[in-house]
Amino acid sequence: MKLNLSLNKTIIFILYFLSITLLRWQWDLNLVWFWLGGIFGLLFTYVDRLIHVYFTRPHEQLSQQVQHLVKSNRFTETIRLLKTRGDEQRYLAARSVFFMGAFIPAALYVITSTGSAIATGLVMGIGLNLVIDGTIGLKNPAQLKWWLFWPIKRDFSDKEAKVVVIVFTSLFFLLSLMLV
Repeated sequence: MKLNLSLNKTIIFILYFLSITLLRWQWDLNLVWFWLGGIFGLLFTYVDRLIHVYFTRPHEQLSQQVQHLVKSNRFTETIRLLKTRGDEQRYLAARSVFFMGAFIPAALYVITSTGSAIATGLVMGIGLNLVIDGTIGLKNPAQLKWWLFWPIKRDFSDKEAKVVVIVFTSLFFLLSLMLV
C-alpha cells in the first residue's frame, strides 16, 4: 500500500508538472530548474521526517532505528522503513494547519517576487505533496484531524478538517494558475 502510494504520488507529480509545463507555452532552461525544484519539494517530506528523527523526537523507537540505519550507511533500508512506518511520526512540522497557513503566503511571495524557477518548483512540490496527503486523508478523518490539528489542544469535527483541505487545495490551485 505504501509503495503504491509513493508510485501514485510520482504519477500525480509528473502529471501536475507536465500540465504546468505545457500550459506555459514557453520552452527554456527554466523548466529544468522548475522540475528540479519540484522534485526537491516532493522530497521535502523526508527532510521533515529527519528533523523529527534527529531533533524533535530522537528518543522514539522508530527514530532510534532510523539513526542506526543511517550510521550503518543503509540508506535504502532507511527510506523503506520511513515509507512503511512513517505513520508513526505523528508530530511532523509540515503536517499541521499552521504550516499550511504559513505556506500559502510564502508560496505567493516566492511565485510573485523571487523570479526563481527552482524556488517556485520547490514550493509547488511541497504544496502538491500537502494537497495529495490531505486528499488521501479525507478517507480517514480521524487520522486527518490528528495530522492537521495536533498542535492545537481542542477537538475538531470531520467537517472542519474537510474544509481545511478544500480551502488549501483551492488556494493551491489558484497559485498554480499564476504559473501559466
